[in-house]
Amino acid sequence: MVTITFFFWTFVVIFAIVGAMRGWAQELLVAFSIILGLFIITVLGLVPVVKDMVGLGFVDASGNAIRGLPAPAFYIRSFIILALTFFGYQTPRIQNKRIQAATTRSGRLQDTLLGIIVGGVNGYLVVGTLWFFVIQADYFPTFINAPTGETAEAANRIIELLPPMLLNGNAIYFAVALAFAFVVIVLL
Repeated sequence: MVTITFFFWTFVVIFAIVGAMRGWAQELLVAFSIILGLFIITVLGLVPVVKDMVGLGFVDASGNAIRGLPAPAFYIRSFIILALTFFGYQTPRIQNKRIQAATTRSGRLQDTLLGIIVGGVNGYLVVGTLWFFVIQADYFPTFINAPTGETAEAANRIIELLPPMLLNGNAIYFAVALAFAFVVIVLL
């Protein structure tokens, strides 16, 4: 059995390796897809008819993760994040001349290093968000156990920095605005 923190960091490294192969521009679109997924979940939680299926918010007024997420809400939230991540990775090669010039032979090292960073951030966003949903569902999937002892202390330090903890409330709206501004200004 591996700890959940080891699992988390392993996937961050795997995503960073994928980012190195794909380049920063492609990986940035994936990051924006994940942010869009968090935004969709937040907005769906505001719709009275849908909020029972998706669940309310990510954190309570005191900044603690809302617990007791029902199984259907866990699956719907996870599906939204995984589906948008999948489609983010299916984007075609970016045809912007400035980006293509930066990824030529002389800019390839820079593209790879930035790809590692943005790919690692994507791993943090995807796996961290799914881990947060597992926490909200009180470690619902039976094959995942809540950390105990020393691993609980390490996990709690990471949990405070998971994406839904940082991108709750108005922060998600600000993140979406920045993402779309970046796409319009740099990638188009």
